[in-house]
Amino acid sequence: MDQLYSNIRIKQTKLANFAESALTLEEILKSDLQVVPEKQIIEAFVLELKSLLTLENLSKLIERIFSLQYTLEKLSVQTPNDILVPNLDEFYKLLSPILMRSLQEHILDQNSNVLMESWKNAIRIAIEEELYLHKNSDQ
Repeated sequence: MDQLYSNIRIKQTKLANFAESALTLEEILKSDLQVVPEKQIIEAFVLELKSLLTLENLSKLIERIFSLQYTLEKLSVQTPNDILVPNLDEFYKLLSPILMRSLQEHILDQNSNVLMESWKNAIRIAIEEELYLHKNSDQ
């Protein structure tokens, strides 16, 4: 799997450098959503995705992805219709074939740690692809 996706790590270095002082999605939810610019929401989303990449524990990573999904859903309901709120639809589309490939490659492994590590890497690849998509949409 490393060979199939080795170019994705290169793409990550090309990501936009958003201000680390940007609001989080939770802070945006608590603010006056009528005046929050769409770009600020995207920046917060990208920062959240980047923070997911720092997690080593697979369970915590999955938990945070579900939490992010919930926050994005709340945000999309509460923001004005003319503001596009990102979602994780594309992330899940990217993740599905990567997880299936990982499972196929490690199906015969008796070591569940190898499989779990492979799945964690698959999730990271999908996150990196999602980041790359939003970097390109910002240009």
